[in-house]
Amino acid sequence: CSMKNIAIPIDGSDGSKKAMAKAKEFARVFGSNITLLNVKEIPVQEDYYNKIEDYLALLNEMSQKVLNEGKKFFSDLECNINTVSLEGNAARSIVKYVENNDIDLVIIGSEGLNSNGIKRVLIGSVANKVLHRLKKPLLIVK
Repeated sequence: CSMKNIAIPIDGSDGSKKAMAKAKEFARVFGSNITLLNVKEIPVQEDYYNKIEDYLALLNEMSQKVLNEGKKFFSDLECNINTVSLEGNAARSIVKYVENNDIDLVIIGSEGLNSNGIKRVLIGSVANKVLHRLKKPLLIVK
């Protein structure tokens, strides 16, 4: 079983920090490359916003911040760290990216934040959907 390439969906929450910590353990042992994924979800129809450009700019900024913090977390490892910002439905975007790229393992936190900053149990939503749709190995970190 190869552990060369590990993908971690992150959103800046405690859940994704736990997933990154677990991935670091794997990367140390297997010398894995790390791909950090952040999904920008646009919560409502675009016409709700007068200034959709401002909103999208904010989403892009938040996504980059989360990915840069994630990258910093792995900076002490001697491996490749890729950061990918995706757009759309979180679970679908994650599954599509992983299935279409050379990823051996996905590590995801069981809890995360939604776009309003309200804590939600991801196992009932994103992690659960990824679990049921993904054909590749998945590790859910509590």
